[in-house]
Amino acid sequence: MSLTLRPGSPADADAVAALHNRVWQVAFAKLAPPEALAKLDLASRQAKWRRLFAQPAADQLVLLAEDGGQLVGMAATGASDDPAFGGRAEIHSVYVDLGQQGRGIGEMLLRGLARHLRAVGRDAAALDVVEGNDRAARLYQRLGAREIARTIDAGPIWKSKNIIYAWDGLDGLIG
Repeated sequence: MSLTLRPGSPADADAVAALHNRVWQVAFAKLAPPEALAKLDLASRQAKWRRLFAQPAADQLVLLAEDGGQLVGMAATGASDDPAFGGRAEIHSVYVDLGQQGRGIGEMLLRGLARHLRAVGRDAAALDVVEGNDRAARLYQRLGAREIARTIDAGPIWKSKNIIYAWDGLDGLIG
């Protein structure tokens, strides 16, 4: 494996959006309603990632995994405004290209985000997982996350049932 990790930049927004959309559409095909699958398309992902790169949030990092220069995974973190996260930094996204899953890329990305969070003075992180996304939940549990809450996303498109997992202390995740 010749994987490298690097911070993303505004020039990466469309590639990140394409990866996000491609993986999300497959991972959520049986979890999300058809209207969410239709509205959360490539164009909406491009708008989102262009905005996030142009206006970074506090403590934000979009971390990219590349294999031979090819984008194979991405993950993002930053401050959270969700009270359910209890003041922890939020891991907003973790996506690994469909043909690359099972290679440890998600774990590498999460460990990289944890190192970044530690470097900016944070020592706790959380993320939410849609109920039924069992593969992702197993990864987070294997890496030491514990369930802290169950919520319903108030989003305008899809009110998903979510499980919030947290790491209180990032030592175990940093490895």
